[in-house]
Amino acid sequence: MKRTIIILSILLIASACSTISDDEKDILYIRKNPDGFQAKTIPYQGNIVFTLKTDEILNGINEPQKITRIEDTEVYLTELREKENEIFVIIEFDGNFNPEGGTMLSLFRLSDNNSHANTVTLQSYNDNGERIGFVRGSGDGGKLYGQQVHYRLIMDKLVKSDEWTFEISDMHLLNYSKS
Repeated sequence: MKRTIIILSILLIASACSTISDDEKDILYIRKNPDGFQAKTIPYQGNIVFTLKTDEILNGINEPQKITRIEDTEVYLTELREKENEIFVIIEFDGNFNPEGGTMLSLFRLSDNNSHANTVTLQSYNDNGERIGFVRGSGDGGKLYGQQVHYRLIMDKLVKSDEWTFEISDMHLLNYSKS
């Protein structure tokens, strides 16, 4: 009897620990649990554009800075990190989950078979409006939030301009509701 109580206690604790609270759920939870939601993506018609001075980029940030809010998603500049001769500008997307349904900004498009493809386009411009082709990328698993994009800037080119404009386009809106 004592052994049964111990086993049941362990199972109860393990089950409680594996439950994800609504605060911890985000756009990736919806994408990874297609049977629990009616979900579809539609193209987002806008872009996210923000400007940073070169000095700001070189000095870094101490805490995330909110760039904008679109639908149920807040977009943050979360990190400016120097590594060797490069600076990484990291932007993360905090999708606020509503158990009844909502709309979040998405870096991916859902297909009818619940597969997905990243669609986001990233551009950066110097203070003369010239498009500079630094390395950039996007995907899941930001440090603070579920989705992120990043720009990798080469120091030699970075310091030749007083400010930089960053643009994020070709995003989607994920509309979802309970199944």
